[in-house]
Amino acid sequence: AYGQTTADIIAVLNFALTLEYLEREFYTLGVSSGVIPGADLAIFQQIKETPKFWDKWKVVFYPPGWRPIELGGQMSIPPVNRATTQKYNPVVPPALNYYALFQYTLITAGALAFFLTQSKLSTTHQLVSAGLIMTAVIVNGAILEARGWAWVGELFRLCITLGALYGLLQASPQFMLWFPISAGLSAIALLWMLSLKAHFKW
Repeated sequence: AYGQTTADIIAVLNFALTLEYLEREFYTLGVSSGVIPGADLAIFQQIKETPKFWDKWKVVFYPPGWRPIELGGQMSIPPVNRATTQKYNPVVPPALNYYALFQYTLITAGALAFFLTQSKLSTTHQLVSAGLIMTAVIVNGAILEARGWAWVGELFRLCITLGALYGLLQASPQFMLWFPISAGLSAIALLWMLSLKAHFKW
């Protein structure tokens, strides 16, 4: 660029090269660490091998099989064979199914209450309520897959939800009657989840 010395340009290029090395090392550690599930390993390997920054994003967001010209271009996708294709059908212990059903019932009731009363809530309370509902749906989905983090996440979510509900209901005194009910349901869910620890993959 105008006004820059050769030393400045070399320093900028060396900095960019260092960032490239750091990025490659990041993906190398991720691929070799064993933290990434086997089903997701292939896409991380492809991201690591893709040289250009924007092409790495395309690997994630473009249709399946896309890869840059440098790596051979579009991959051919084999046809699906119904006889040999393994369907996604995780085995969920009945105890987790019952808990998830219990939570989805509460989530549905909470979402309905939110839609009926959201016009009376401030913007902050609306955002908090929507966040609680979305978080509950996400964690409940992870519970149905028996993911290890879901057990800790659910315990944390129950505690946060109870505190947030207290704040929301305190802001609307006419709804404070519901707090003892909410607290009772949260206590039941907390004790129930503590008893389900053995069902989660760690």
